[in-house]
Amino acid sequence: MSDSIIEYDRQLRHLFGSQDRLDRLLLNNVHYTYKLFSTMSLSTNKDSPVPLLTTDKKFIEEVYGFRLEVQDKMRDFIRNQQRVLDRGRRLIFYIKKEYHLK
Repeated sequence: MSDSIIEYDRQLRHLFGSQDRLDRLLLNNVHYTYKLFSTMSLSTNKDSPVPLLTTDKKFIEEVYGFRLEVQDKMRDFIRNQQRVLDRGRRLIFYIKKEYHLK
């Protein structure tokens, strides 16, 4: 059982590190958003498309690629969260059973 607890701790630490990396990516995402979209338009007219601040195709491709990367990292993070949650639940079940806890 101690191996399972150690593995759970390792996975949890890895998850926290992934959260830090994801947080940095999301901050960069905000930076790209401010460079690409007119944020003044966001607050004034919510029904029409937000105008672009640039039509530089290379920059738009860079933003698109970055957002795809963020999306992939978020999917991975959610999957890892679920794995850690499942492992934690199994550990709780095992500990309760082993030590006759309710």
